[in-house]
Amino acid sequence: MTAFKFKKAVQSLNYFAILEGGKVNKMKALKLIWLADRLHLRKYGRTIINDVYKAMPNGPVASSTRNILERDIVISEEYSSTFLTADADHYFYRSIKEVEKDVFSKSDLECMEIVSKHYGRLDKFELSHLSHYYPEWSKFENDFRTKKGRSFDIDFADFFKNISKGSEIFNQTKEHLQLSFDLFKGQLI
Repeated sequence: MTAFKFKKAVQSLNYFAILEGGKVNKMKALKLIWLADRLHLRKYGRTIINDVYKAMPNGPVASSTRNILERDIVISEEYSSTFLTADADHYFYRSIKEVEKDVFSKSDLECMEIVSKHYGRLDKFELSHLSHYYPEWSKFENDFRTKKGRSFDIDFADFFKNISKGSEIFNQTKEHLQLSFDLFKGQLI
C-alpha cells in the first residue's frame, strides 16, 4: 500500500466538519472517514487516505488520522492547524478554512458525499454501534469482551466482506468486489 496521505486526511476531516456546519465530534468524523475509505476500497480498489486501521472499542479507527486530531503527528501540525482547530475539550474540532478539494479525486469526493448522505445524520454513538456489525470490527468482539487488548490491526481484506445491517451503500456485486480486490492486491506487490 502506498504511504499515508496526510493532506487528504486533514481535508477529509475538514470536509466532514464543514458538512456538519463547521464543527464535528472527533469520533463521528473518524467513523465517517472509515466508511468513506471502506466504500472507496470496495468500489475502486484503493482507500482515500491510505491509513492504517485499528479495531478499537468504539469501532474501526483510521490510526494516523486520529493522531492528527490528537496532535501526535508533528509533521502535519502546521498543515492541519491551517484548516482545523480543536475545541478546549478536544472532543470536537472546527473547520477554519475551506476544503482544498484539489487533493481529492472525483471518486474520493463521490464516496465522501455518499457516506455523508447515508450516515451523516447519525451521531457518534449510533455510528459506533453500527460499526460493530462490520466484519473488520466484529471479528475482534470477543477479544474486547475478554479484555485481550485495546486495539487490533484491521486487515483490509475484511473491508470486502458483506454485512447485513447498515449496508445500503455496500451492495457491490461479487464480480465488482473481486475486481476491486484484485486492484488492491496489485498495489501491495
